[in-house]
Amino acid sequence: MMKKFLLSLFILAGLLLPGLKSQAQCPFDPVVTGDTLLCPNTPGVLTTQVYDTYQWYKRYMFGGTPVAVPGATSQTLVVDPTNDAAYYFKVEATLNGCTEMSPEVLVDAWLFLLPFTIIEGDYTIGGSGELVLCQGDTIFLICGMPYDTNIQWFDAGNPIPGANNDTLIVTTAGSYTFSGAPSLCPNFIQNQFIPSDVVVITCPTGVSEISPSSVTISPNPAENFISISIAGCDRIEIYDITGKLVRSEKTTGSESNHTIDVTKLPSGSYNLIGYSNNTARSGRFYKK
Repeated sequence: MMKKFLLSLFILAGLLLPGLKSQAQCPFDPVVTGDTLLCPNTPGVLTTQVYDTYQWYKRYMFGGTPVAVPGATSQTLVVDPTNDAAYYFKVEATLNGCTEMSPEVLVDAWLFLLPFTIIEGDYTIGGSGELVLCQGDTIFLICGMPYDTNIQWFDAGNPIPGANNDTLIVTTAGSYTFSGAPSLCPNFIQNQFIPSDVVVITCPTGVSEISPSSVTISPNPAENFISISIAGCDRIEIYDITGKLVRSEKTTGSESNHTIDVTKLPSGSYNLIGYSNNTARSGRFYKK
């Protein structure tokens, strides 16, 4: 009786073992490694260990079910930031007839601000946004973070030889921009398209610092004449956007209101400086 019972157990085990064996975990665990944080415009590669066959799967990070990537049956998978950022990936691997699925990994991509310039130094702001400095003064143009690698400064679109630091020291008129990349993605070189326009004017010695818009000019924009009010003013100078003196007029210090003919000036932005009692006061106006 006991022998018959044991024989029945062996038979039952023989029937169940194939099923139990098919449910057993494979003696390996595939793991996905590689480029999971991509630089803009730069592809990356995901990889796993060596197995007999592979099938890669992909799903959106905010939901959905994994979908087999068509044709993705190699040990490696190329991913790019445009199509694959914000997606989870995993691989199904088979070895010696046993198939196992890896854990998911998230692929994402870096995002960076557009290039911008930080401005420091001795300057005032002109009516059209230009940077106005006196001869001998200095402006420091600084690349905004994270652009700190592969830097090149330009003047009117032309590369400035040797200007490859994150700070450009400016003492002359020009239209300055830069190109550069973040150190995290050194090949992601971007161009700054909004220039820092600098004009240089001749400021008299022995006068106080010029403050922007300290003189009221009307009408502004002007077409034929402009009027300003500066008590004790003895000289008025007008500079164009390049810093060139285009008009100089002596005035009577006893008068406070002054009218200047600007009919012959070309259309554009101008800087006006009025000198009174060892003080220079400035204003900006636009000629139609």
